[in-house]
Amino acid sequence: MKRILIALCLFFLVIIAAYTSDYKALSGIRVGVSEMPPYVVFKGDQVTGVSADIWKSIADSLKIQYSFVRFSNYMDLQDKLEKGDID
Repeated sequence: MKRILIALCLFFLVIIAAYTSDYKALSGIRVGVSEMPPYVVFKGDQVTGVSADIWKSIADSLKIQYSFVRFSNYMDLQDKLEKGDID
């Protein structure tokens, strides 16, 4: 479980690093998420959990606009990521 959290954190940091020079110009990053408690938890319209909270904190501190795009499973998320439908 720790490896998953570390991988997700590194993934988010790579995204941030890729956009660091232009982050103020971004209209928003589409962050794909699938429910994986305790890392990502769907509560009504809210996305919470350890990884989601880390993402929110980093994005808010860097003033990066983002939106969470929910997926019912990881395979759908990965497919949309490969197609460029999410960032």
